Amino acid sequence: MKASGSVPTNNDYLWVDNLAFSGVVTGIENQESLLSDVSVFPNPSAELINVNLNLKSEQKVSLELIDMLGKVIAVKDLGTLQGESKQSINVSGITKGTYVVRVVTEKGTEVRKIIIE
Repeated sequence: MKASGSVPTNNDYLWVDNLAFSGVVTGIENQESLLSDVSVFPNPSAELINVNLNLKSEQKVSLELIDMLGKVIAVKDLGTLQGESKQSINVSGITKGTYVVRVVTEKGTEVRKIIIE
């Protein structure tokens, strides 16, 4: 058998049929959230965005407000937190549109979409 590259010619096809597979199917495992609860409200908002967090372990945390182009509009460093925490971000001077609130911890991030009116 010979191959002709990406353009098939006469008599250079390989037909594979009637395949059978056994074993365990593998894939991507669901990753457990670093936070047991994240809520961002009100949505939509015009003045203040409230962010309620519940961290499972003590870790450094910051909040980021990001536009849909990926530009970081605001950052709020919260220091080291554990358990329940209530935070807010002032959005009164920010252009109307859709944004993302990203909670950044030492062990990963959580993201929530927010609309600013």
